[in-house]
Amino acid sequence: MRVALINPANSNDIQSFRWGVGHLGLAYIAAVLEKSGHTVSVIDGKAEKLSPKSIASRVVESKSLIAGITAMTHEIHLAHEIAQEIKTKVPHIKTVVGGPHTSALPERTLEEFEAFDVAVSGEGEITMLEIVECFSSGDDADLGKVRGISYRQNNEIYRNPLREFMSSEGLEELPFPAWHLFPEQGLPMFAGRGCPYRCKFCMRVLGNRVRIRSPENVVAEIRYLHDRFGKKHSWFQDETFGLKRQWTRKFLNKLAEFRSEKDFDWTWKANSRVNLADQEIYSQMSEQGCQGLDFGIESGNQAILKTICKDISLDKARHAIALARRAGMVTEAFFIIGHPNETFGTALDTIRFAARLRADRIAVGVMVPYPGTEIWEMARQNQGGYSLVSQDWRYYDKYFGQAIRLDRLSPNRLKVLQSICYLWFYLRNLRIGDLFRFSMQHSRAVVRMAGNLLGLRK
Repeated sequence: MRVALINPANSNDIQSFRWGVGHLGLAYIAAVLEKSGHTVSVIDGKAEKLSPKSIASRVVESKSLIAGITAMTHEIHLAHEIAQEIKTKVPHIKTVVGGPHTSALPERTLEEFEAFDVAVSGEGEITMLEIVECFSSGDDADLGKVRGISYRQNNEIYRNPLREFMSSEGLEELPFPAWHLFPEQGLPMFAGRGCPYRCKFCMRVLGNRVRIRSPENVVAEIRYLHDRFGKKHSWFQDETFGLKRQWTRKFLNKLAEFRSEKDFDWTWKANSRVNLADQEIYSQMSEQGCQGLDFGIESGNQAILKTICKDISLDKARHAIALARRAGMVTEAFFIIGHPNETFGTALDTIRFAARLRADRIAVGVMVPYPGTEIWEMARQNQGGYSLVSQDWRYYDKYFGQAIRLDRLSPNRLKVLQSICYLWFYLRNLRIGDLFRFSMQHSRAVVRMAGNLLGLRK
């Protein structure tokens, strides 16, 4: 059966620039479908900056009978607009939507957005394959047997039992991502899925249990990326790379063998946590091509860090950034403005700490009560000083959203503090050139930030 997989465009240039091109989840789903004999086309709206109408036209050209669309919460309206456009042109097509939003609110997604036929929760590879095979057999009654979905049938919405997350062995059995179907290969990858930590703002869409592929399997994928696409760089999208030190050391040794064999510099970056900082491992990572580490620090106030169950300290944050920089890696620190019971004073602590930390880059988001998180439940119940301003998912954007208000911080004030954090980070450290480059790379976002600071935006 012909299947189109769609990554919607995103006008937020900060987020688009950060993640680059290539959707890892869609690439895996495409590979699984191709391996089972289905014809797959990928339409990467982000990479090609395609409108919903342009995407729908591409689907028509592909002669697909199923359209699968991925969407984060703030993209779900856009995904629905795409589904509507597709159904206008091809009324009989089946539309499947997946991603973090549907994992949290599968039934509600179908209730709110009538152009979606099926909503997927959790990992999508095997689930999407079973959906496609149900439709290709012509008996959609079999959808009732597919774990991990909610679906629309005879004007009723049904929800099936959840699908268990794949084991480490199951992850190794997946074919490597089908990057040959993408217009551009950004080539992200993962060594493992799942996160054992319990940060209140995070949904942990891939589960709490960590499942890690073998070092040999990960290096085999690196070899594949090099031999098939000629690529010499990638980035690990694991929630926390290097969680198990024994695995990390073995991987680095295997990577060293590969790089020596191929006689070229394979470079990469990864996400980590400050409580895992280790100078010996950082030095070995750097020697084996790791150019950068990203850390979720979130707040510059220790009491706030305890409130959100971050399980780190400010001293550990300073230590980790210093060690990574000493090892020669570029560091990026993530922060959030708008934690439970956040005040103007605690937000200023974050602004000051972000500037003093001396990471190479920062990313500052406004708190978003993503469905499926503890923050979402707190906001719904008016706890932590929160109240929900809107349940219009288009406002659930961590860079320019306005979904919540705090007792002492309005949505507008949160965005002003966000803008100040970026500005002070560059000015305090006398990085005027870097500020100029940031402004050029994210021009639309910078205009909006300037408007926030000048009080020009409501």
